[in-house]
Amino acid sequence: MPLFHYKALTTSGEPVEGEMEASDKQAVVNFLYDEGHIPIYAEQVGINHSSSRKNRLVKGRRSLSQEEVTLITGKLAVMLKAGLPLDHALELLTDLIPSGPGRQVVEKIRIDVQNGASLSEAMKAHPRIFNKLYINTLKAGEVSGALDTVLERLADYLERSKELKESIMSALIYPAILIVVAMASLAILMIYVVPQFNDLFDGMGQAMPLSTTIVIRVSEFFQHFWWLILLILFLLFLTFKWALNNPKTKKRIDRVLLNIPLLSDLITKIEIARFSRTLGTLIGNGVPLLASLNIVTETVNNRVIAEALLTVSDQLREGKGMAGPLSETQVFPRLALQLIHVGEETGELEKMLNQLAEIYDNEVQETVKRMLALLEPVLIIGLGIIIAGIIISILLAILSLNEFVA
Repeated sequence: MPLFHYKALTTSGEPVEGEMEASDKQAVVNFLYDEGHIPIYAEQVGINHSSSRKNRLVKGRRSLSQEEVTLITGKLAVMLKAGLPLDHALELLTDLIPSGPGRQVVEKIRIDVQNGASLSEAMKAHPRIFNKLYINTLKAGEVSGALDTVLERLADYLERSKELKESIMSALIYPAILIVVAMASLAILMIYVVPQFNDLFDGMGQAMPLSTTIVIRVSEFFQHFWWLILLILFLLFLTFKWALNNPKTKKRIDRVLLNIPLLSDLITKIEIARFSRTLGTLIGNGVPLLASLNIVTETVNNRVIAEALLTVSDQLREGKGMAGPLSETQVFPRLALQLIHVGEETGELEKMLNQLAEIYDNEVQETVKRMLALLEPVLIIGLGIIIAGIIISILLAILSLNEFVA
């Protein structure tokens, strides 16, 4: 059986660490519970994710990954639920986190808390790590006296957000590989294969077919100006990066994206899933609706949708509900509007928003699968047509040469 390394807390708050053989991770967790301990983590020896994270940490980095923030949040929630005082929990958390930026951040938070700051105030000093949503949720938990529950919900929110992001990225890996292979294949053909026929065709003494001439000229351009192609691609990358950082230009790009068939549907669903889960998390943790909506507006990536939410926020401030103003923006689909309206009418807005987030999380994954199912054959067929065109143009020139010799 595999060997697992584990860490846990006793009922008195003392850390326990060791190794044991078990069939799987859940068996280790069950054993710790049976012993009256509170599991912190259990990992198979040789697959230590903490160590791999540690190797990826860059000295002097000011921010942490979402995975590291989720880890800190989850462990702190477990220790507070076990009844440990906050400063003791932060001290233990410092020992549990591998050395690096993560430990440095927790150590700084611990010192600030010991000096009299609240947890939200201490974390607010690190805005690149703990965003406005995180801080405001913590404040609500501190006011209500349910900090452990709020941290647990935050960890769940971060984990679900990460899962959605990873599912999309995983689905895009194959098309990305396909595009890279296609570009590499074309580059090899144009730079190394086609030039082999240049000397042969130059001595033909007769005009080559138009398609062959085009292929030869493109090949020569690739040979002599490959650096220009790379420079243009680099400049395009810089231009695109600048455009995303420029509010006016980004808004124009976002508006164009919302008018592209298929892509607009995917973007809208992603934004609604993020909006619903974030707003539901904030409301569920005691943050007022108006303040929650203002925070959510900052988490939405598409500026067109974000500005639409700002108008909703203004009307909400005037005493109006949320479903009506949302429908006037003409951005949210009918299903989302109906569930939000039902949530307002029944007083269960948090429940409906979380349900809406689940629906659109699944919709996003299904939409991505459908788009990839369409994209993959298009890429394969397109690459095949281009390569076939190059080969046919070369064969036509060879056939012409044979006729000339005959």
